[in-house]
Amino acid sequence: MECHECRDVDLCVTLPEDEESSQKQWLCAGCGSSYDVDNIERRLVDIVQKKCIRYQLQDLRCTKSQQVAVRALSHTSDCSAALKLDIPRNEFFGQLTILRNLANFYELDWLLETTNAVLNGYA
Repeated sequence: MECHECRDVDLCVTLPEDEESSQKQWLCAGCGSSYDVDNIERRLVDIVQKKCIRYQLQDLRCTKSQQVAVRALSHTSDCSAALKLDIPRNEFFGQLTILRNLANFYELDWLLETTNAVLNGYA
């Protein structure tokens, strides 16, 4: 029986393994039932896909005026200043690396495959 209580789950907290199945699980603090791992994995893959879309569609900004660049395929802004990304490359890769490490630890194959494909595709 499930309580259907809405809670935030901290995935970075190491949980003890279940002695019967030797599988890592997240348990509800209210009723003690285990959360649906497939549902959590699907939501994490959705997060990866949304992060990729946001990274690909982000704006370039002038480092001097902070205005969005309007000229296509330009390396500099209208005032000849360098352009920068709204989401820095290292921040994007750092977030995906954390998700890949979670996938490795909790043996979430779909999430691992997705994060590896994205990280290898941008390398």
